[in-house]
Amino acid sequence: MVDCTNIRSVKYTGKSINTTLYEMKCFIGSNMFMSTLDYPRMLVNDDDISNEKKRDAFWKVRPFIESVRSGCLRLVRDVELCIDEQMIPFTGNVKMKQFVRGKPNPTGLKNFVLANKNGLVLDFCIYQGKGTTFETNSEYLLTIGESAVVHLSQTVPPGSCLYFDRFFTTQKLLDILKQKKIFCTGTVMKNNIPKTIDILSDKILMKKPRGTSVQYVREDKKVCLVKWFDNKPIHLLSTENGSTPYSKCKRWDNKNKKRIEVPIPQIIKNYNDYMGGVDLCDRMISFY
Repeated sequence: MVDCTNIRSVKYTGKSINTTLYEMKCFIGSNMFMSTLDYPRMLVNDDDISNEKKRDAFWKVRPFIESVRSGCLRLVRDVELCIDEQMIPFTGNVKMKQFVRGKPNPTGLKNFVLANKNGLVLDFCIYQGKGTTFETNSEYLLTIGESAVVHLSQTVPPGSCLYFDRFFTTQKLLDILKQKKIFCTGTVMKNNIPKTIDILSDKILMKKPRGTSVQYVREDKKVCLVKWFDNKPIHLLSTENGSTPYSKCKRWDNKNKKRIEVPIPQIIKNYNDYMGGVDLCDRMISFY
């Protein structure tokens, strides 16, 4: 250790600091002694944490969070916005820590983010673990995903269009946002598709040409379901638009080994155009 210390000094400064064996022994000994030495600690036993603070797991850093959020709220909002999950990397020992498989940073704090297509964050709310509730002013019993969307929609002006993925989309959520004059589109899980719809099966749809889609409209004409076959069938619910007008998109054809044009419904095109804002934000943050 003495020799390597002197060699490093010569390498970077051009001269040796002439460290001796005695100095190295003193240095190591002092480090060992300081690591076992107790320092004075102060505990405030009469500090009374209010019920409001107990409900807020982030109460110690809440002023900082609200300072950042207030800056986001002052930004100009586009008409088309998206809501998605974001993971804030964190490996410390806190009850709010989550593990979300498939994310670039799977371990950390889960953050629900409202952003535009350029990745600009306009609002956010951090998940606090089991039992988390978001202020929604809604009379309905909502899931975490639904309540997060309704909460974030409070800062969205009427006439806006929201896009989100299948972990948020339900028919009930679309109806709530429709009452607030906010349109929305989202991919939807099969078990959240209304049971009254006799939808074309995947087996039959996959026998048809690539790009085939089917559309179902609710009786009150307020909600539309579109099923589109690309590499696999995709389901979307929307209060904004349906299949028409169709356009073309480029896809790779494994059979013919070339790119081909595939019909794409308007609802899919809009979703692809406006849904990636939070992912873009994550990518930009990863550069720093």
